[in-house]
This record gives sequence, structure tokens and C-alpha cells, in this order.
Amino acid sequence: MKNTALEFLEQDKVLHMDMIFPIKRGTADIIYAGDNGVLIQELASEIFMLSATCMNKGKQLLDQLGHKGCYCLHQEGLAVYLQSKHPIERIMPVFQGVYLGSNKIHPDTPPRLKIKQLDSSYIDAVCQIYKTIGEDYTKGRVAKGAVYGGFIDGKLYGMIGQHEEGGIGMLEILPEYRRHGLGIELSIFMTNLILEQGQTPFVQMREENHASISLCNNLGYVLSSEKVYWLF
Repeated sequence: MKNTALEFLEQDKVLHMDMIFPIKRGTADIIYAGDNGVLIQELASEIFMLSATCMNKGKQLLDQLGHKGCYCLHQEGLAVYLQSKHPIERIMPVFQGVYLGSNKIHPDTPPRLKIKQLDSSYIDAVCQIYKTIGEDYTKGRVAKGAVYGGFIDGKLYGMIGQHEEGGIGMLEILPEYRRHGLGIELSIFMTNLILEQGQTPFVQMREENHASISLCNNLGYVLSSEKVYWLF
């Protein structure tokens, strides 16, 4: 099933990198794989991810799942269908950016930040900076060693991390230090770190997040032409 799943997903690698990544990493339970769609559960996050070129098949697979937690769907029609069937609190459409190069990114200017992996002693500081997702999730990512901080003279200026399903995220710079290129430094660091691990860096961004989209474009990420839909 793995080869069948990857054959389908790699027809549009950029749109499907969030599904390809856990399959290659070995953290995906492949529930269905065919020439008309793929359904997986990403085991680290327990998120169900689905892409289907046949809407009837996609709807059938969603009906088989029932109402279970969080979904990441790769066709708007499937998101609308699921919302009509179950009480969905929120739909969040995002574009996906993927770094398809194999070479590390070299910054144009010397880095100012000293970047290091954050341990549990930084949990309170991280939770003060990053409030987009719940505090328990943030603490869990720090505990897993998935969050990195950028320091100047020993002071934490910003952070970046890797989400459970593998995407780069949690990028935050303290408000008074924004617009000085520190986000680019952290993004380059994280991209290169994932490349060192033999994996493909990817990130998901809301349509209105023009700063993140611009940053990804500047770093050579390729953006998906279609959106991915998160349903909570």
C-alpha cells in the first residue's frame, strides 16, 4: 500500500507533502490507497489526512471514519461535505509551501542569532511567546525537543519548531524585534536541519499570512496552487 499511496500523492508533491512526509518517516497508518485517493492517519498527531480525485470515493472514506477528532483534507468539496455531516467547530484553509531543493540554504548576511534546541527550562518563556495553539501542545513540542530558540547575548528573541505531523511552524519573534530578518534566520536554520535529517521541509500558511508566504517565496519554497483544509 505504501508504494500505491506515494504514487498517487507524488502526482502533486507540493499539495501532498504533509501526507508524503509521515509515510516516508514511518508515522502513518495507511487506511486506504488507490489510484483515486489516499487516506492515512498520522500517528504522532492522530490526524486523519485524505486526498481523493474521486469525490464519491472521498465521501465514502469519510463516512467510514465517522466523526473522529481532527481532519486534514486536500479538496474543498470534501471539507464542505464533512462539515455538512458532522458538527465542525472550525475550518482552516492553508497553502502548503515545500522546499524541493536538496542543497542547504546559505544566508546572504552573517547570522546574528545563536540558535539552540530549547529544553523544559524554557517552557514558560515559549508559552509566553507562542499562543496560537493550546499551551499543552506547546509544552509537548518543547518536551519532544522540537522547538528551537534564537538568542542574542543570551536573550531569547524568537523561536521556531516542527509540528507533530512534520511541518515547520511555531515561528514567532518578540514584537519589538520583528522586521529585522530574524524570522528568516530561524527559517533557514529549520529548513537546513530537516534537510540534514534526510527529509523534505514543508510549511502550511493561511492565505492572509502574507509575511509567511513572502518569507517562503524568498527562501525558494514552492507554494501549492490549491489549499489544504483543516477541520477541527
